[in-house]
Amino acid sequence: MIYCRQEFIRVIQIVLNKNKTRVLRHRKSQIMSEANKMARVSEIKFLVQLDENNIPLQIQWQATDSQHNELKECKSIMVSVWDGKEKDTMRIDLWTKDMRIDEMHAHFLQTLMTQAESFYQATKHESILKDMKAFCEKFIQSSEFLRTP
Repeated sequence: MIYCRQEFIRVIQIVLNKNKTRVLRHRKSQIMSEANKMARVSEIKFLVQLDENNIPLQIQWQATDSQHNELKECKSIMVSVWDGKEKDTMRIDLWTKDMRIDEMHAHFLQTLMTQAESFYQATKHESILKDMKAFCEKFIQSSEFLRTP
């Protein structure tokens, strides 16, 4: 049986208000046990080998939910983290010395397109999705590496 947070809080309030701690303490323990069974941890790890000027030479990543158990090599990572308390985005953008310009163009385009889709999935704001896709089309036309003859 799964209980929501409000039900858990209600159980705690009953304990405090009615002083029926013996029965309700057992119930609280059951609820917490069930909640802990549902919680799981997923980890994403990045390893970055740097040169003497702190320029990435090699980037590797691994995720506990990945189908691969070993570290996978990549040429670039873009990670953004939203700090809800500060209302600010923190970013990590890294790429290796050997990443070519045409690869960077393709990486940015694919990132922009997937961000547009993610934004739409989160907000259902269709007009902004259309604007973002239109920008991606302009990006393709402006990039000498992405245009098709």
